[in-house]
Amino acid sequence: MARCDSGYFCETCGLYVESVIESELYLRYVMGEIPTEGLLTLPDRHIRCNAALAQYIVHEDFPPIVEDRPEHDKRRLDPAWVRDREDLVTRAWVRLRSLPASGLDVRDYPLPDVKPPDAAAFFAAPAEALPAKTPDPEGRIFF
Repeated sequence: MARCDSGYFCETCGLYVESVIESELYLRYVMGEIPTEGLLTLPDRHIRCNAALAQYIVHEDFPPIVEDRPEHDKRRLDPAWVRDREDLVTRAWVRLRSLPASGLDVRDYPLPDVKPPDAAAFFAAPAEALPAKTPDPEGRIFF
């Protein structure tokens, strides 16, 4: 993680996201879905608290998650797309777990075959469309 081992409060369950290895935000960054700048500005949650994403982790060390909302349930989606998504999310999750001991710079966290989006384009959405980060009640800032 970028100079710290802890993150923010989970916007779903309200508990602290204590480590990069349980961070949905960092998983999405490793997958190439958010820019580096998003790590400091977007809300976080536990990977398991986002069933729509966690259901794609297919690994013996990750107990399966079932997403019951029909619009997100992978069992209702195109099987070829689901296989590709499972491959990407699982590879990113495995990499995420290796990061604390890796010594890598945060800019090198993403999978080698993905490129995070351009920050300007990513944040071009109206401000009200972006979720606000849950403030840390102790006033800590993480870089």
